[in-house]
Amino acid sequence: MGLAYFPFYPADWLSSAAVKRLPREARSMYLDLLCFMWQENDCSLPSDLADLCAILDTDRSPIVQRIVDTTMSVSDDGLRITNPRLKIEHDKANDIYQKQVAGGQARAKSMWGKKNPAGRSPNRTAIARTDRSPTPNQNQNQNQKKILGEGTKARHLDFVFLTPDEYSKLKADLNGKAEEMIARLNDYIGSKGVKYKSHYHTILNWWRKDHPEKQEGVWDGISAPRN
Repeated sequence: MGLAYFPFYPADWLSSAAVKRLPREARSMYLDLLCFMWQENDCSLPSDLADLCAILDTDRSPIVQRIVDTTMSVSDDGLRITNPRLKIEHDKANDIYQKQVAGGQARAKSMWGKKNPAGRSPNRTAIARTDRSPTPNQNQNQNQKKILGEGTKARHLDFVFLTPDEYSKLKADLNGKAEEMIARLNDYIGSKGVKYKSHYHTILNWWRKDHPEKQEGVWDGISAPRN
């Protein structure tokens, strides 16, 4: 289950002492973490600092740690973090969503159970139209596809998605190591469950970090984790 959106209260954000203690760069990362949390069924993320940096696609671990220390609570086993206020809103939204689903199913069952003399269920057209209405989860997936262009991406191995153009660029730019880098990303996503905004740019970041001699100046990406 994925909830399409969460409530945001500008006055609370601007007056929050925790938010005010964060530098502006950290506030942006904090908001990204809230968005990633909201998409999880339990509204939480792994507590491992390396995993959180990978999710945010950053190597600024001190800033990420400061966000965690200032705004998050840790699960009893120490493996997950969540934001208490966001968790409350997530539980409320999920409860409303589940009640709507249950109510819709009950109404549909009631309508289909009423047979007319001809033996056909009434309001068949109305029910079919209702069934075609997108759920919040479908709306969210459609919006993500518009933003990320996933409708044009092909799956490589189990978890890596690239457009044909991105795949061709990797084949041309990585000195014959494109498949190796794709496999490394696939294994990392599979073992850690992390998410990236762009698999193509993540692979480029890893490659440039692994081969600094091929770069001009200092590369600000993250190094490819090894299992």
